[in-house]
Amino acid sequence: YREALDLYRAHLETDPDSPQIHSNIGAALYYLNRREEALQSFERALALDPGNETAQQNLERLRQDRLREPQR
Repeated sequence: YREALDLYRAHLETDPDSPQIHSNIGAALYYLNRREEALQSFERALALDPGNETAQQNLERLRQDRLREPQR
């Protein structure tokens, strides 16, 4: 996932408003357990394309994970 993240970020330099790239970055960050950054990426993808179903599903999964986490 680290390599994929690097590739997605490189692509973002040429297409900063790509909702798909932001969504892909969010997914890579999610699997790297960088949940806050993933949240921001999914939200950015949805700001660019509110109908992005993949970003919507991933954001919902992230929110469900948060509900299941023990409170500190």
